[in-house]
Amino acid sequence: MTATEFNRLPTGSQFGRSGFTALVEEPEWHRSKFEAQGSGILGAIVYAFSYDPVRAGLAKALDAIIAASSLQLSLKVRQRVSELGKLTKGWDGENADPVKAPVLADAVELLSRLKGAFSGPVDPYIVPTFDGHLQIEWHAKQRSLELEAVPNGWNATGTLTAGTGERNYFYAECARTDYAELEQLYDWFVGTELLWPSL
Repeated sequence: MTATEFNRLPTGSQFGRSGFTALVEEPEWHRSKFEAQGSGILGAIVYAFSYDPVRAGLAKALDAIIAASSLQLSLKVRQRVSELGKLTKGWDGENADPVKAPVLADAVELLSRLKGAFSGPVDPYIVPTFDGHLQIEWHAKQRSLELEAVPNGWNATGTLTAGTGERNYFYAECARTDYAELEQLYDWFVGTELLWPSL
């Protein structure tokens, strides 16, 4: 399928026939952008969001899905999710990318699962990173847990502060949807698990 075929639908007079006509005129540079993204579904989505305002309605639909998924979260977290979803290119005053919608959706899913698995989970700090990902942080007096979204999943860092003030650091990596491992990490943060999980 070429980039122009991606953008064609039958007209009323051609319905049921093999002829197609383009709905919008497509400049050449957009074709090369689509082809650079690849011909798979992800390439088509990235291309659609980057070019056609009609297709950008899909982005609004994804925003609505993320918002609906976050309904069980606290108002503070829902507001933060909404803010992160509205970031645009250069939000940091330089070249930072906006938070990628799939990353935001995965974070909302994780937080929703933690809310269901733990009574009264602590609201996290959620901060964007310059590369379109984000970091989720929980901080308490003796322990902290930071989950940084990376292309292949989550990088986790735990900090345990001893009574003497000495800090011990722990690290782990897990897949973006490995919720059992992520719950173990949160379990360590709240103190139910005394030892850092061996994932």
